[in-house]
Amino acid sequence: MINEMGPAPNKFTTAMGDLIRQAREEAGLSQEELGKSIGRKRLSVSDMENGKVEFSALLLPYLSTALKKPISYFFPRRFFPNTTEESLTSLEHEAIEYFREIWDDNLRKLGIQQLKTLSEFDPKDFFADNYGRLCLTFEVDEETIKRIEAHNKRRNKF
Repeated sequence: MINEMGPAPNKFTTAMGDLIRQAREEAGLSQEELGKSIGRKRLSVSDMENGKVEFSALLLPYLSTALKKPISYFFPRRFFPNTTEESLTSLEHEAIEYFREIWDDNLRKLGIQQLKTLSEFDPKDFFADNYGRLCLTFEVDEETIKRIEAHNKRRNKF
């Protein structure tokens, strides 16, 4: 497929492939394992990671789920306009001020990892994954448990 950057591989598909590879390695998956979880062959995953193909946006939710990353993760940031100083909220300014006060690069990296983890936290997923324990703790009735189980069945169809 040809786009304004030229046929694949191009700078965008290569950068996107690097992000896919990085996420797959962080998840501890082989190309074959990732392929199975997204309905593709290992060679297809290899081609994606090497930027040789442009794939449909329909594949992104599968990658996101399999690799436990938000969909936005797979779009290389260098291809989007930079954030301007004026567009930052007061909370973002405050976060930057505190970040600059961290004296060690390793601690800064740890802070970034913590922010990344917080940004990926979805309380709905947490509740769905832990509903049994939570129901016992808060003495939830049977009807609520059935509704939660039905929700989980619908959610896991993908």
